[in-house]
Amino acid sequence: MRRLPHERERLAGAKARLDRLDLYDVPASLARVRVLVEPRLFRVPGFRRYHGYSFWRTIVVRDENASSDLLTHEVCHVWQAQRRPIAQLWAWVRHSYRSNPFEREARAAVGATRDYHRHVDDAHKTRLARNEDLFRQVNEKIEDLATRHGDDAHIYEFFCECSDMDCSERVCLTLGDYEHVRDNPARFVVVKGHELPEIEHVIERAEDHVLIEKHGRAGEVAIKLDVDAES
Repeated sequence: MRRLPHERERLAGAKARLDRLDLYDVPASLARVRVLVEPRLFRVPGFRRYHGYSFWRTIVVRDENASSDLLTHEVCHVWQAQRRPIAQLWAWVRHSYRSNPFEREARAAVGATRDYHRHVDDAHKTRLARNEDLFRQVNEKIEDLATRHGDDAHIYEFFCECSDMDCSERVCLTLGDYEHVRDNPARFVVVKGHELPEIEHVIERAEDHVLIEKHGRAGEVAIKLDVDAES
């Protein structure tokens, strides 16, 4: 069992969608809410049909690719538990999954905020790509200094180029390894487990890091930033 990568940021995105709705008198709170990745739960009879499940302040998802729609759905259940805990529990006793009014409310909340999500999603992915580009710029300065003073076989510490601005972890690479990363402006090197499936996919895996390539809007931004830096 492990925490969802970029948990706080992804939860905040789900909450931002729900904040547009007036379902309850007080907005949903993310205080002490956590998201766990536990595929084994979804092998248990009764859970196999689901991709996510909420238990009060804990959300459990099948894998790290949990979508914004899924997280919004589950955060809505957390919100329901915060505002109407007894009614929510009683509804699960009285109603089937499909007819449960709280389940229907969560599905409706996802549908009602989907257009907003698409608009915000582009801005969100742009910001994540810009974050990674900042680490890339730092690493390119390290590469430049190392090229002048080191040899290709020497191992250097480069910053993880993930989108988390608070990350300070390092990856160990030779200059040749890092030049391989830079062959494609949409590619970045990150510590294993720091990849974010919504904006990137893994190209190569090593013992302590992975080479990822941005796709969609994030890929477009990464390429543009690299071109702008060269001009």
